[in-house]
Amino acid sequence: MTQITLTPTKSYATKANAELAIAKYVPIDVLEGQTWFIMMGEDGRFFPVFIGMAAIHAGIFHRFNVVA
Repeated sequence: MTQITLTPTKSYATKANAELAIAKYVPIDVLEGQTWFIMMGEDGRFFPVFIGMAAIHAGIFHRFNVVA
């Protein structure tokens, strides 16, 4: 069994701030095809995590965490 621990590239004080960052940096036409969630780190701060190859192909990994 392998456990993966995510280290956020950038974290935000609130979930709302993380969602605003997504809206700011990911165009709406790209965001529509993505699967993502907001995760809380051990320090209580929030960060978005995108899932799948679509996020990699869209270049989202340059700004946010992506798992595929």
